[in-house]
Amino acid sequence: MNSRRKKLMLRSGNTNMDHLNAVILAGGSGTRLWPLSTASFPKQFFPLPNGKSMIQESLARVEKLIPPSQAWVVTSRNMVELVHEHLPLCNIYSVSRWGAVLRRR
Repeated sequence: MNSRRKKLMLRSGNTNMDHLNAVILAGGSGTRLWPLSTASFPKQFFPLPNGKSMIQESLARVEKLIPPSQAWVVTSRNMVELVHEHLPLCNIYSVSRWGAVLRRR
């Protein structure tokens, strides 16, 4: 457990963060940064100067509080494999555009 997580737990008076979960939304159609960002490779998967992608940086921020097994990524069906490549330890749910859960990885 890192020191930042310990400080946050002590400040809150709770030394057990097992109840905490994080949801990372990974969707979009890749239109804002077109032609770099596309529907098959949206901006959250682009490498940043440090070599990590935006979605990996999102997980890194919440990892100060929880392990990856308590992070849930919600994405579209066509991005499940890409999310799994970037965040192999997270729970991944794909949803239809109507919000129905299609599968869990």
